[in-house]
Amino acid sequence: MKHDKIKSLTLSALFVSIIAVSAQIAIPTPSGVSFTLQTFAVSLCGFYLGASKSILSMLTYILLGLVGAPVFTGFSGGLSVLVGKTGGFIAGLFFMSLCCAISVKMKPVIKWVICFFGILICHALGCMYFSYLTDCSIKAAFVLTSVPFIVKDIASVILAYMFSQKLKKRINQA
Repeated sequence: MKHDKIKSLTLSALFVSIIAVSAQIAIPTPSGVSFTLQTFAVSLCGFYLGASKSILSMLTYILLGLVGAPVFTGFSGGLSVLVGKTGGFIAGLFFMSLCCAISVKMKPVIKWVICFFGILICHALGCMYFSYLTDCSIKAAFVLTSVPFIVKDIASVILAYMFSQKLKKRINQA
């Protein structure tokens, strides 16, 4: 029993680290929303850990960033990032991870609908908050902060699922 708790906490901490590192692999854009590998890492977290552990990992990641740990893109952290242009996307990543976790035991069609709903939630929160902060229309925010990222995010979720399946098999064999 104690071994399971230690394993669970270790895996959650590992995924917090993976998400933080993936945020640093970034290509900046003029809108201030960067291309990162976070979508992949967050999806992998959900697919691999399941709902409760991915919630723990995502909340830990966000709380670490909130208290100033440099876990967000560009080694940034603090409340200013969460209330800044990308704050809606950071909140959306939480829901995206949860959708991936929920989808794991679903039939394929339902699985992908739930996963793409997670992407939609992430983009909707990000666009609405970006629009609010920059005083631009939702349509303009969508064009600036979602359109360039949609294909990458869909591919990231699909690849994260495939990778999680291989990872589970390898770890179970070990």
